[in-house]
Amino acid sequence: MSPLFSVVIPLYNHERYVLEAVESVLAQTEVDFELIIVDDGSSDGSVDQLKELTDPRIRQFSQTNSGAHAALNRGIELAQGQWVAVLNSDDVFHPDRLKVARECLDKDPSLGAFFSSYDFIDEDSALIRSAEEIQEHWADPMASMSEEAGELLTGKEEVLLKLLGGNFLHSTSNLIIRREALEAIGAFSAYRYVHDYDFFLRLAVREKIVCERSALLQYRLHEENTLKEDAAESVYETGLVLIDFFSRNFLSVFLRDDLLFFEVYQYLYDALRGYGADRMLLTGLLARDSQDEGVDMASRLNGNPQTRAFLLNRLVAATALDAEQAELQWQKGQTEHWWKESVASTRRVEEGERELEWQREQTHHWWQEAGEREESREWQKKQTDIWWQRSEERAAQIWERDQSLNEKETELEEIRRSLEWQKEQTDNWWAESQKREAQIAADRRWLGMAGVVRMFRIQVSRVFR
Repeated sequence: MSPLFSVVIPLYNHERYVLEAVESVLAQTEVDFELIIVDDGSSDGSVDQLKELTDPRIRQFSQTNSGAHAALNRGIELAQGQWVAVLNSDDVFHPDRLKVARECLDKDPSLGAFFSSYDFIDEDSALIRSAEEIQEHWADPMASMSEEAGELLTGKEEVLLKLLGGNFLHSTSNLIIRREALEAIGAFSAYRYVHDYDFFLRLAVREKIVCERSALLQYRLHEENTLKEDAAESVYETGLVLIDFFSRNFLSVFLRDDLLFFEVYQYLYDALRGYGADRMLLTGLLARDSQDEGVDMASRLNGNPQTRAFLLNRLVAATALDAEQAELQWQKGQTEHWWKESVASTRRVEEGERELEWQREQTHHWWQEAGEREESREWQKKQTDIWWQRSEERAAQIWERDQSLNEKETELEEIRRSLEWQKEQTDNWWAESQKREAQIAADRRWLGMAGVVRMFRIQVSRVFR
């Protein structure tokens, strides 16, 4: 059964990066894919980096060095998936790239291709520029048009106009395309530097595409990037691509006699980029208009050695001049930046001096207050010593008073016990006194009776005498 996705990696001399690229594909959350790696005759250890790979979804192929477009076309021929994704051997997929693409493609079957935003990373995979920053660099046709004109513009026309303002899709690594659309558009052209831009322009004319705003791709910037090899050749190829495009295609919006015509013309006037091939594009189109409709002017220019040499010589000089102008512009910018920094630095020095003077005043004021506080602390210390001395004296007095009170309490306790003893003795004495008094009373009564008896006896004795 054919896989849903075929991921094609054209490999050439990326020994340092290729394994990370492959691993980013194998780490996809969408697992229904095959991975086709086509080595375009690498002369470093790129192929050796892949020897340990055992995933059954990987298929590896090699060919003699024929260019990136040839490796791409061969990989596409070998692909069996319904959708073909491309990843250059020095770039990196986000883990959800294929998953998000599948969701978009399932949602809208009319889509011919899927792209996304992308980040720039360096040799060590560190972020250089985020997708948000990159998007700000590209002109947006809709942003410069009125709402009425924007409603008249179709989705295909919007993407095409934006591409004419610059290759905002940026790289073949950003391409996921339906097989039917791929077959209708045709193979990648034999350009070394701009085969992606040529393909994207042909794609935008024919197919509906979607550009996901999420950053699902990391594009690596390093010293071996192909575009850094030959600036003049890159500009020359760009001129050929634009000549070919405008020779074969008409912008339908220019056939309309309404508000949209003017606003599109205005946008293209400001945004159209020839990348330095503007004169080549103009003269090529003029020559094309003088020829038969069937003439391929781009191929004719490129096929004529004298014309090619002439254009390259002019472009070398132009790109050198552009580089000089860019350098001068950079120096001008640096000078302006330096001047602004100098002015700002002078202001900062003045502000620093004012700040230093203020700090000096504040320090003097603080030191004065500190002296006053020191005197205040000395006074407080003396007062504290006095208070502490008085507290100690008071504590001694309280202790002495407490001692005196304790002694008095002891004495009172002894008196209380003595009084209780005396009371007890008094009570005992009183009880004994009561008993004694009762006894005396009894004795008195007895003595009274004894006297009566005695008197009675005396009287009786007198009688009987």
